[in-house]
Amino acid sequence: MNAREKPLPNNATPLALVLAAATRVVQAVHAGRSVEVALNAENTIGWAPQAKSSLRDYVTGTLRDWRVLQVLAHWSAGRTMFTPAVLEPLLAVGLYGLRGTRVPPHTVVSQTVDAAVALAGGQTKGLVNGILRGYQRRAAEFDTRLKTQPIAVQLSYPDWWVSRLQADWPNAWEAILRAGNARPPMALRVNPTKITREAWLEQSTALGISGVPFGECGVLLTRPVPSAQLFGLQDGLVSVQDAGAQLCAELLALKPDMRVLDACSAPGGKAAALLQRSAIALTALDTDATRQRTTTELLKRLGLVADVRVGDAGKPETWWDNTPYDAILLDAPCTASGVIRRHADGKWLKRPSDLAALVREQARLLDALWPLLAPGGTLLYISCSVFRDENDRQIDAFLRRVKTAKLTSVVWPSGVGAQGSGQLLPGGAASTHNHDGFFCAALEKTPS
Repeated sequence: MNAREKPLPNNATPLALVLAAATRVVQAVHAGRSVEVALNAENTIGWAPQAKSSLRDYVTGTLRDWRVLQVLAHWSAGRTMFTPAVLEPLLAVGLYGLRGTRVPPHTVVSQTVDAAVALAGGQTKGLVNGILRGYQRRAAEFDTRLKTQPIAVQLSYPDWWVSRLQADWPNAWEAILRAGNARPPMALRVNPTKITREAWLEQSTALGISGVPFGECGVLLTRPVPSAQLFGLQDGLVSVQDAGAQLCAELLALKPDMRVLDACSAPGGKAAALLQRSAIALTALDTDATRQRTTTELLKRLGLVADVRVGDAGKPETWWDNTPYDAILLDAPCTASGVIRRHADGKWLKRPSDLAALVREQARLLDALWPLLAPGGTLLYISCSVFRDENDRQIDAFLRRVKTAKLTSVVWPSGVGAQGSGQLLPGGAASTHNHDGFFCAALEKTPS
């Protein structure tokens, strides 16, 4: 029987199950798996919704604060290495429980011990108990000591990530890092083809869920709620979508009957936003067949119609019918460094080499898609990154290569603080435009 198969002690409460599962997910992320893949690998059939929510919270909190929790585990144990290796992520999960949740400390300690027995055997029981109780005795001392650590440790980011932001944003890098550690708001997009935003807000408020409007159809909830509680979700009246993603999609000028390409479409949020804005003929393309099924399901739920295809936007010869598009939306693959507050695993999955590879891929897609755009048309380039190599530097390089491309100004709604022409940094006005980090550039095709 391996560690994953060991039963929990008979007296374990569901929290021990949660802690053990969270430990496996955190360990899988550090082995290179995305958090969603790792979570889906966990057998949570029969778990109460509260337990599933708790699992995600423990995973997200531990990954968000990983370097702090790692250091605290080492200080509390008086060592820098743990055997077996599963103890380090387990201790980090337990420490997050002590520092970041409202669970009584004695419960966190006892249930982490039970999880340790399940994951690594009974010989770890006393060790884990002693380390966590040692942390409790010295918590104030350790908090003071943390202030002397490098900023990358204090804010829990990879060293290269911090260095990159310091070079790219010398006056804003720390604010960007702190925003990435914040708990994100919940933003929605009301489907104007089925209901007005005002009517949706009225119905939702009557159910005890309130929010404020932003953009064309957006609502920023006063407090997040489980999506299943949203009024009209299953009927296609509303969908969940970050404020930044909505604002970017709204920058593409559309007219009825336009032929439009959403080049990297999955999971379909921006395709839906485009279709809700105008009666266009939309091709929704993506390389990932599994994620495109999500696009199809979303559009069906919202009552929207598009030509959903699976294909590589960088190889138009495999899917294009040789009829030019009036507009193209390229939501380019990127490091997702602007959406870290929603995807904390990105801190630990990305490497500098990944950034370089993504920059090359973005350039490939731009070069391949540009010939598909009709003269006078617009290609809207979007990334959810805050690294300038993927954003303004990428566009500057494209403009040097392509003489028929002209950068046009983008106009953001009032209250949106963009850096330069198109960079949204994470955060914004707390009451309305509290968005993730995004970049947008509108490229107009001039006659050759």
